[in-house]
Amino acid sequence: MMKRINTPQRKKEMRNAPFVFNPADWYGFFAQQGWQQREVRYTFEESEKLGRQIPLPWIGKVLMRLFPKSQNELKNLMGYVVLEPKK
Repeated sequence: MMKRINTPQRKKEMRNAPFVFNPADWYGFFAQQGWQQREVRYTFEESEKLGRQIPLPWIGKVLMRLFPKSQNELKNLMGYVVLEPKK
């Protein structure tokens, strides 16, 4: 993830708000703070549940139609983890 964020162009765009949080082990970091993973949600799946498509550039829409098998791979690229306090 940080490879995409740390490109020269992205650094220039984000010079006033640099992305600096990048633990080597994300789950381990939050576990040390007293949190555990409850579930993983993927952005594409959540948007489908809500009936709100994720805005894609025109080329993204074309590629999704041309390569429907790749949709499953793309759908799992963006998501988030729901955390809960350790029990």
